[in-house]
Amino acid sequence: MANQNAADAKTPDTVMAMCTYVTTLLCLLAAGGAIIVAPWILLIIYGRAYTPASTATAFALATALVHMGSWAAAQRLSVLSIRLSGVINTIWAAFVAVTATLFLFHSSNATKGAAVYLAAHLLSAVLLLGALKRRGNLPRGMALAFGWGVLSVIVLALISIGRDVFTSVSLPLTAGAVCFWIVALAIMIQMGKRRKWLPSTQMANHLLSRLPSLSKIRS
Repeated sequence: MANQNAADAKTPDTVMAMCTYVTTLLCLLAAGGAIIVAPWILLIIYGRAYTPASTATAFALATALVHMGSWAAAQRLSVLSIRLSGVINTIWAAFVAVTATLFLFHSSNATKGAAVYLAAHLLSAVLLLGALKRRGNLPRGMALAFGWGVLSVIVLALISIGRDVFTSVSLPLTAGAVCFWIVALAIMIQMGKRRKWLPSTQMANHLLSRLPSLSKIRS
């Protein structure tokens, strides 16, 4: 009975870990691919003058991964301690205000703004995971999976900066980014399989078989 109660108590943390992993994986898939092709998308849509904006775009996409990947942790902490959650949000706001004033007041651009926002979200994510760990609500492997996703997207963003600075080797850097992106996704998938966070083939087939019936109910 005691084991059953302990398992029930840990169920929300397990769900949080699964949500964090799946969100980080999907964001790495989408944001990583978008960072790689950003220069060409900007060129097609806005013209050659906006091609340098790929660096700011890369930082913004990295921020999206950090924000979305830490969302489940933020929601879990708000349930466990609304006071601590409020403190972390306040620190985030103060960090943005101070760094934006220091780095953007006299000379600003989109890249600096995106970098400040990314740094604020990284700080917030570290505080969230640290708070959950201190309370004993951080499942094993969750921080590692999230951290790998964050590290991977930051590496891709740095490669994007390299392409803008060293234009003569932009194609080799792009090829390297594609290879790294694929390897990063493969490692993430292995992490999910090891922790059993990925849905099984049987479960995936069951969900797909339920889609037609769900669409009929909604219509």
